Amino acid sequence: SLSYWGENGGPLGECWDKCVLLVIESDNRPIATNMGCRGTKSGGSSPPLVPEVELEQILTQYGVHGISLSWFEAGHVSCQSAGWRDLGKKTSMRADVWFPYGAMSQTVASVFVTRYLAVRKLSLETPVVLLLAKIGSKLFLRTKPGLESWKKELTLKHLMRHSSGLAPDCDMLIAGAQKVPKPLIIQNRPGEVFRASEVNFLLLQHIMEGLGGSKTMDILKRFMVACGMTETSPSQLMVPRNVDFASGHFEDGKIVSAGKHATKKEFSTGMSGTVRSFAHFLVVLGSAYQSPSSLSFVPHNEANEILACSAATPQNPGDLQPRFGLGAYVYNASPNKIMFQFADTQGFRGMYISCFEGPDSKRGPSGFVVICNGSGSNGVSVICHLARMLLLQLNWEGLDFSRVDWEAASCVTTLSGFRKCIFGAFTDGKSPPEADKVKV
Repeated sequence: SLSYWGENGGPLGECWDKCVLLVIESDNRPIATNMGCRGTKSGGSSPPLVPEVELEQILTQYGVHGISLSWFEAGHVSCQSAGWRDLGKKTSMRADVWFPYGAMSQTVASVFVTRYLAVRKLSLETPVVLLLAKIGSKLFLRTKPGLESWKKELTLKHLMRHSSGLAPDCDMLIAGAQKVPKPLIIQNRPGEVFRASEVNFLLLQHIMEGLGGSKTMDILKRFMVACGMTETSPSQLMVPRNVDFASGHFEDGKIVSAGKHATKKEFSTGMSGTVRSFAHFLVVLGSAYQSPSSLSFVPHNEANEILACSAATPQNPGDLQPRFGLGAYVYNASPNKIMFQFADTQGFRGMYISCFEGPDSKRGPSGFVVICNGSGSNGVSVICHLARMLLLQLNWEGLDFSRVDWEAASCVTTLSGFRKCIFGAFTDGKSPPEADKVKV
């Protein structure tokens, strides 16, 4: 049933919602197998990737209450958890506990938008100004005098690569876009400067909801299920009542109530679900990239477009040169290629890393997803510590840990510092090949 779409979007063309329903309802079996909890995988038991005692010690060391981890290789998704889902109620962390995905939502949104536009015969290179006019938006683009050509240069692809050049303070304008005309200021020429900002995916969501109307989130939900994300929700308003959310924690001990951390910024940071469900999605995306004949719901050519990495000038001169696909960082760890993104929301920190090309993905994409219910320096330190352990355990080629001062990295307290640690271990972390230095 998953081959129904094919490279050209399937025979139903723009009847997106009906086509998704046909794909999902044509098989009563869930596309992603639900698994058990600590140290389990689909098809049988699996030993934990990190010794359970050691994982508990890491949580204690940094004062974080709970963590959920899922790793994947050779088509199998395994999971492990430790600590507390809710410290106050003394409920243990489990593999079926839900978390906010934070910026990891952007990867899912990018795959969805790419598929949706292909079905509607629209290109990612379509100028944003044309789409705003098409949906009758009250938003309009503005530049400095003499730079009006930048308006026509800005495309959807720039939004998904965080290279739009839009001022980061535009997010509130998008929130009230339906009331009165509002300007979106283009500060830099599209494609030249990388600046991770919510405004890019807020505008992307505004356009997609204009194209899809009130059914947009329902369509996105079906799409996520078709991609193996059976334990996820695109919106806080669509979360099933019977799921257990983890409670988040600030550094001062204050609690983020379970299920209250998701935002209405679905495409940017508002999706939520289990860690293992996101791992299934990464397997689907990586498999689609690897095989033109894959039966994945995501076509091979679209996976290629999503994971094509480009380089842009960092906004801050001291930062490493960012390399971004669509909704995800994409780096060479020669001879491998790796994608990753971070989860950074109130009360939580996390990330995913997936190897989708090279010798360490010969049996399928491999990697891990991890989220903990601690924020600030505590949460970042746990994720940094655990990422190092997992990368050493995976032992991928192209990762040179002598390039990273891990003793100093253990003191990292911000995600920007953590990114430098991760980038630094990749063989091209500082100097991308000339062939990859293309306009984004």
